[in-house]
Amino acid sequence: VGFYRADLVAERQVIVEVKTGLVLDPVAKPQLLNYLRAADLSLGLVIHFAPTGAVIKRVVASPEYRSRWK
Repeated sequence: VGFYRADLVAERQVIVEVKTGLVLDPVAKPQLLNYLRAADLSLGLVIHFAPTGAVIKRVVASPEYRSRWK
């Protein structure tokens, strides 16, 4: 349907999605899951930079989740 551009892909194994703002957008995790599915990877990180500091969320796409869409 289109293209996606991940913020960062580390070692061809981990997608890192960087967000900024007062609160973390609730769409960040589903967006990262879609990126993982498109790249056929299972591990991602959402790094949220807020005024109070950085928060890192680990997102794992299970093999069942990834295989549903193939």
